[in-house]
Amino acid sequence: MTHYLARPAALVLALLPLSAAAQGWSPAPRAGIAVTEPAVEAPPGQPEPEPAPGPATEAPAPAEAGFAPLSAEGLTIEQFRWEKRLVIVLADSPDNPAFADQLRMLAERPEELAQRDAVVIVDANPEAASAIRRQLRPRGFMLVLMDKDGQIAQRKPFPWTVREITRAIDKMPLRQEELRGRRTAP
Repeated sequence: MTHYLARPAALVLALLPLSAAAQGWSPAPRAGIAVTEPAVEAPPGQPEPEPAPGPATEAPAPAEAGFAPLSAEGLTIEQFRWEKRLVIVLADSPDNPAFADQLRMLAERPEELAQRDAVVIVDANPEAASAIRRQLRPRGFMLVLMDKDGQIAQRKPFPWTVREITRAIDKMPLRQEELRGRRTAP
């Protein structure tokens, strides 16, 4: 039922900036998102005003700056075996709505993935025929979760939230072993 409610809410949120801009109002900035004020020219003969410190002049928040998915081109799954868990996002085009939704959701909470030694790999170019694409053989959009041992834990034909992904990772046997090791360590 919530799936049906999410679409109208997204539409309302998408239309909000349009109506707000038409009224001369801008929403409050979120952490790491720069909001710039409209350019105001100084009267002739007066110096340009200094920009006020704030979200537009601050560096992006560490969470958003830390999200850097890797391109699948030139990579293999073997390169990450026993080192990282893989969150692989595949699509036939970067314009695929599910692909865009998945990347947006992953960018919202990358620190959760980093805590679990997860690396995000993306491939939206079937013509490049990357080794990962050849191995996984996706049809349209596909999300793949792989544990550190290289075994596929989940294959999904639709986007997952970071919460769903992290819960699936936390159920993986190697992750369970890591968590038990942390509890028994002094």
